[in-house]
Amino acid sequence: MDIYVLHDGKEVGPLSTEKTRQLLNQGSILADDLAWSPGMPKWVPLDGFLPPPGDSPQEPAPAPVESAALETSTAKQRALLAFLHIGFTRTTSKQEAALLISDALENPAYAVRFAQWPAERLKLHGDLFVAELQARRENRAHHYQTLAQSEGAALFSGVTRSHAQSIITHLDLEKPDWEANEATAAHDHFFPALGEKFPQLVRPDAHGRLSPPDTPRTAPESSAPPPKRKRTSEPRRSLPIAAMLRGLFFGALAIAIGWFVMNVLQSDKSPTTAA
Repeated sequence: MDIYVLHDGKEVGPLSTEKTRQLLNQGSILADDLAWSPGMPKWVPLDGFLPPPGDSPQEPAPAPVESAALETSTAKQRALLAFLHIGFTRTTSKQEAALLISDALENPAYAVRFAQWPAERLKLHGDLFVAELQARRENRAHHYQTLAQSEGAALFSGVTRSHAQSIITHLDLEKPDWEANEATAAHDHFFPALGEKFPQLVRPDAHGRLSPPDTPRTAPESSAPPPKRKRTSEPRRSLPIAAMLRGLFFGALAIAIGWFVMNVLQSDKSPTTAA
């Protein structure tokens, strides 16, 4: 018999009876999760669905609707319904909420929201997913090490978990909101910081491609020659010989002009001859 279990808003299955009991004992699924098997008209609580150990498997009888209706929807169910923008009330039962979620799973219009839920639920409802959030924080170093070895394989080599943890600690102190956008956190913050703190891990052909987003990349040095200096308007200093020659020239010119003027004046004073 194939069994499907609706746990934490996700459908798990098909499972055998033994596998279902094993997951239940491990705590991977809960007794108040809803279960369904082909041929059943609706989902029913897992508690009482499985036959006692040692009994031969048989078609489980649906639990009375009245007993299921006594249990109101869980906080996690209500959080998911609110995230999906599906209406519910305070009196919505656990079974009704599970059916709403099951219908949404089969509706392509909710595909994007369901894909966003695993990450968004930790941000919006951290108090409801404390254990999962703690496990995720403990697994961050492994997560970013894996990203460095996959998406960052063209940039880095030899990245260890210790390197990743060191960068995570640094970013948590310097930029507490660096993981606000999980889709770009690695490329926008983790990879640049990793290249800055551990340049020996950067591949030779990847240098210059890891500037942090808030730090402008330095422009390459221009190969153009430096601009020519403008000539000043200061007059050139004359050489001593040129100055002396100019002095002799102007002195001789002054003497010639004086001699000419004297001759003219003497010619005007000479007596005129009588006729």
